Amino acid sequence: MLRVRELSVSEGQALSRLVRRTRDVTVMKRAMVVLHSHQGFSPPKIAQMVWWSEDWVRRIIKDFNRMGRDALYPRKAPGAPPTFTREHRQAIVDLALSSPRDHGMPIQTWSLERLRDAAIHEGIVEHIGKETVRQILHEEAASFQAVKTWKESHDPKFKEKLKRIRELTDRRHNPPIVVAADEMGPISLRPYGGRAWASKGRPVRIRATYTRTQGVRFLMGAYDFYHDRMFGWTSRRKRGVDWAKHLRYIRSKYPGGGRIYLIPGQPQRPHDAQVSGGGRAPRHRVRAHPDERVPPEPDRDALRQAQGPGPHGERLPRLADPEEVAAGRDPMAERAPVGRPEKGQTTLVVTALGPESFSLPVR
Repeated sequence: MLRVRELSVSEGQALSRLVRRTRDVTVMKRAMVVLHSHQGFSPPKIAQMVWWSEDWVRRIIKDFNRMGRDALYPRKAPGAPPTFTREHRQAIVDLALSSPRDHGMPIQTWSLERLRDAAIHEGIVEHIGKETVRQILHEEAASFQAVKTWKESHDPKFKEKLKRIRELTDRRHNPPIVVAADEMGPISLRPYGGRAWASKGRPVRIRATYTRTQGVRFLMGAYDFYHDRMFGWTSRRKRGVDWAKHLRYIRSKYPGGGRIYLIPGQPQRPHDAQVSGGGRAPRHRVRAHPDERVPPEPDRDALRQAQGPGPHGERLPRLADPEEVAAGRDPMAERAPVGRPEKGQTTLVVTALGPESFSLPVR
């Protein structure tokens, strides 16, 4: 009588665990065949217990005696060779990522039907269905997305400035103080719906607008790149003196001194230099770079939504005012670590804000 070879204690325990824990029915029944044969049952009896043919039971026992536990796992048939090779798939993806106008098509975007016709017309494949095209694009991580706009700088020194900013924002050891500063506005008080639990057909309603008796505000914000910290204050107007006040506010956030590298989010306008102080010679300089906003600006829509109360009355926490900071009443009590000036650095004169601005030297 055909029987399985002698099993060790560890092999018997492993087969028992496989019968109890595996989710593959085929693997479980093959392990049961081996265990029943080890217990002394004949192949015809085992065939009745697992509802398999005697020939198949004998084959499993012989394979286990020859291959061990590898015989318990079914080997999948290789199947037919793929209809479209790797080169065909990559060519279809490259075609989808290209512009239809580059291929003589008077359209803006590809559809699955036109993409299929173009692939056949250009000789990439002889025949293909649009569902197969969709599957290939999905497997190659190419999806149908919304088109976004982009801007190009006309500054002849764009590459030089971009290289400089990347040097400042890519220092892992002893990083400097790099602050991106910008303004946003006007910000008006308005309600935002948000989300809330409600009965079907009866949504929670809020008023559509407010009576604005206090005018609008402008958010003067700054972001410390290396410490990942954003701070700012609100202003009633947006003038050169307000921008200079914002720069003094940034300087006050680092009471220990130190060199600050400023990345303005917009170019310095001519009236920015006309701050209070008249005709005295400017003594402080900043480094202006309008072409690359590094780090990226925060989501302004999220900030605007936070300005108005939501369904539950949430509001944006009160921001500091530079006058409060000067008087020692800064509501933002936390202070970011202050770095030290590096040796061998000089001041790069790019634009002057006036006598009441502060020194922001660069290398």
